[in-house]
Amino acid sequence: MENNTQYRVKAPDGRVECFTTKKEMDDFIQKDSNGNQELAKQYGYAHYHLEAVQTKKHTTVFWVKDSGPTDIEEALRDELIKHGYLEAEDFVYQHPVGGYRLDFAFVKEKIDIETDGEYFHPEGNPKDEARDAHLKKMGWKVLRFPGSRIKHGLGRVIQEIAEIVHRYRAGGGGHRQGMLS
Repeated sequence: MENNTQYRVKAPDGRVECFTTKKEMDDFIQKDSNGNQELAKQYGYAHYHLEAVQTKKHTTVFWVKDSGPTDIEEALRDELIKHGYLEAEDFVYQHPVGGYRLDFAFVKEKIDIETDGEYFHPEGNPKDEARDAHLKKMGWKVLRFPGSRIKHGLGRVIQEIAEIVHRYRAGGGGHRQGMLS
């Protein structure tokens, strides 16, 4: 490995790519997880998430296999399907965008739906706020639903999602009108 390597990416297939800038690394991650359709099929990137290990010399980013959907993710996915949304056509579970994975992405509409378990996503979490700001700059509408709302008010959550998706599909929402909402 060269001395100027600052970032390394280890892909699920064992490849290790080295980069000198974070932008080069981010571009590779985005292209590799989205653009390399053959690898995406083979390794199912939707079921991996990125983790980073930092040392004094460099940062290594690698894909880690997920343990599967949480209870609140499963409940929301099942309810979306019950209401006529088709997985992989209308929405994608664990869709990679900009180095993040979106819980549920309505890709055509650029709507990200996040299911926030209270333990990992307390309200006002600075990491979530930074992530949301980054996604909004990329033209995504981010909707966050706390686990308690999904558990105790799933019908209303689905209604809110349906209203926003309908508005975007009708041309009246966010990025289609040049607004970031």
